[in-house]
Amino acid sequence: MPVPTAVGLGIGLFSLVLGVPAYLLGYREMLVISGSGPAALLLAAIWVVRRPLVTASIDVLPGRVQVGQPAEARIEVRNRSRRPSPRFDIWVTPDRCVRLKLAAAETRAVNIDLPTQRRGVFTVGPVNVLRSDPLGLLRRAQSAGDSTTLTVRPTLLPLPLGVDARRPDTEASEPEPAPSGVSFRDVRDYELGDDVRRIHWPSSLRTDRLVVRLHDDPENSTLMVLLDTHRGSYAGCVDPEAAFEDAVRLAASCVAAASRSGRDCRLVTSAGLTVDSRSVRQFRAVALDALATVETTTENALPYLLTRLAGPPDETLYLVTGDGLPAALQRRLTGARRRYAVLRLGSPHDDVLVLSTRSAIVSATSAGNAVRSWAALERSKRSRR
Repeated sequence: MPVPTAVGLGIGLFSLVLGVPAYLLGYREMLVISGSGPAALLLAAIWVVRRPLVTASIDVLPGRVQVGQPAEARIEVRNRSRRPSPRFDIWVTPDRCVRLKLAAAETRAVNIDLPTQRRGVFTVGPVNVLRSDPLGLLRRAQSAGDSTTLTVRPTLLPLPLGVDARRPDTEASEPEPAPSGVSFRDVRDYELGDDVRRIHWPSSLRTDRLVVRLHDDPENSTLMVLLDTHRGSYAGCVDPEAAFEDAVRLAASCVAAASRSGRDCRLVTSAGLTVDSRSVRQFRAVALDALATVETTTENALPYLLTRLAGPPDETLYLVTGDGLPAALQRRLTGARRRYAVLRLGSPHDDVLVLSTRSAIVSATSAGNAVRSWAALERSKRSRR
């Protein structure tokens, strides 16, 4: 059914306001002028009464992108009539319209750029076909085809999780004291058959007996990425919304880095989401899709999670949160975890606090600065090996 536009409503109202006094006062000239409005609306109705017999299909290419990456909707419009179609407009997004006129049985493809500035899952379509008159007084809308979705994931950053700590073996004659990426944890007495390159000479001289190094292997450990979604964790930041978006971006980067290295990983949010690579096929895709829609919550489940989410002894925890980790939570984390890193976003300045060889707190003003600080920390670890 034709619907009047704002211009059509204005002309109709003008004709009514002008025509009633003209009729009551007997002004024939004004009455004729006021009648031109309804006449124009009648002609517009006759113009738009013919609907274009078209069908449309819509595909989003690609269906999953990162924030800021290009994506477009490819629309194929087909004229089902044996006659040329009237001129019509197709709409997919509120700010993009394409005018078409198809020949008999013609099919035409139209590409429309889609906005990807915000992460989330967005419905694209259905295609709206609009038929309007030349004066823009009336329009008639119809839907053609089904809708589809566009998933905008967080931007991935090159975050090193110890997996990029391998050094090329440029000098085969120089023995490596430990596998690359392995950190020194403790010492024990030397036993027959131990690799002599693992002997820790300073401790051996101090104790008057041979001792060898024990190592942690972070490259073979499992990872848990814990994203704090509590709104209060970001309330003290300069821009709480931007700080949370940076936290989501950093959590996604941790997941992607773990997936690239082939390590077992589980993604947990304080809102209750859990995605485990050991029980979910296509873990990376499922986890990133979940992070595309994660939002802040009013409930603070982080203290409970830090206590209850116990993992294997070799599991490394990456806690991604806002600026300000209470001292009580810090003590609880230290007592429950042997290897962990706290990544705080939205801090007023960039800082790295190394608590031990297996734990650190990285404070950063943005996700990019957090990655740079963490990369510098990894490089310093490699230089000490």
